[in-house]
Amino acid sequence: MTAVPLTVVARELGLSRATVQRDVRHGCGGIVRPGERGRGRGALLDVEEYRRWRNGEADERRVLRLAAESAAAVFREHGGLGATFRAHAAKVLVLQFARLHHSLTGRQVDELPEEIRTLLSISLSSNNHRR
Repeated sequence: MTAVPLTVVARELGLSRATVQRDVRHGCGGIVRPGERGRGRGALLDVEEYRRWRNGEADERRVLRLAAESAAAVFREHGGLGATFRAHAAKVLVLQFARLHHSLTGRQVDELPEEIRTLLSISLSSNNHRR
């Protein structure tokens, strides 16, 4: 896997930079590092993973990995919430991941990704404090 800037991805695939940026904002496949504000901090993509995603070839494993990473990122971005609300938010994200997993695979989750295990732990730890 090679991580390259959006401009390289756009050039190699004959797309506009704006198209690639929009796809990244919407959680496309192939993101190696999400972008941040500031020079030299743009998103990096794996060209082949992104190409497969653009062609509709994303497999369930990649989609679930992206979902887990996205859930963890959303939770981190809202770190200033109170403990009870954080626990509830974590529970909602865990349940949403489980629903997505079931929709994609037709079965219950056998093993949770690390990000989702962390969210589950946060949601359960709050339940123990309220008793």
